[in-house]
Amino acid sequence: MKIENLTIGYKRKKEPDTILLKDINLTINKGQLICLIGPNGCGKSTFLRTITGIQSPLEGDIIINNRSIFDLDRSELARSLSIVLTENFNLGSASVYSIVSMGRYPHNNWLGVLREEDFNIVDSVLEITGLTKFGDKDILELSDGFRQKVMIARALAQKTPLILLDEPTAFLDIPNKLEILSLLKKLTFEEGISILLSTHDLDLAVQFTDLIWFITEENSIDIETPETISKNEKFLKSFSANGFNYDPERSIFRNFKK
Repeated sequence: MKIENLTIGYKRKKEPDTILLKDINLTINKGQLICLIGPNGCGKSTFLRTITGIQSPLEGDIIINNRSIFDLDRSELARSLSIVLTENFNLGSASVYSIVSMGRYPHNNWLGVLREEDFNIVDSVLEITGLTKFGDKDILELSDGFRQKVMIARALAQKTPLILLDEPTAFLDIPNKLEILSLLKKLTFEEGISILLSTHDLDLAVQFTDLIWFITEENSIDIETPETISKNEKFLKSFSANGFNYDPERSIFRNFKK
């Protein structure tokens, strides 16, 4: 995916547009795990919605396989990328297997009938994510951590080269956070899938990520690695303003107000 001269925000009828990010140029390469970080309200969710075509940009374009996503029909787009939003949890009562199977719909005819190939892919995805024995379980009976894994499994069943996740570790305890990020890292390494996720878990982002996209106060995005992020003055300033300082030796944030 190439993000070209992208400006995102919200149009206003009688007032100037609200701009969250401006003139963004970025590339997501095969097999990369990229974390999008920044303060609350900086535009992380809006950015993800825009680059997936859910929301229109104010300016710019998003290119996949040399085509603008705005020139793709819904089925083509669904075969190119998948997205897991926080609100995807609100699916009501349904089995884990049926939810993961939904990921195959972009590849089927208008009747949505699953073929043998589709069943094999769903079975494989359940195995990869450790959900095989939970296939018959109602998602409402599962913990938040398992529900998140189910949504990731559904995205994997789409068989897209790119997956985007909005706060996939939100509301999870530490063991579940580690399990989810370990799974995502494994998928990029073994399956060659590219993954972009937004997160507030800065410590874990530094530990697992290949690249960090940091949204700055100047409405831009700085590209950093786990090794260079601690040298980004805008990054350090952003979090020290709330009483936190980054310890690069231990890859953790410390609260110096205590």
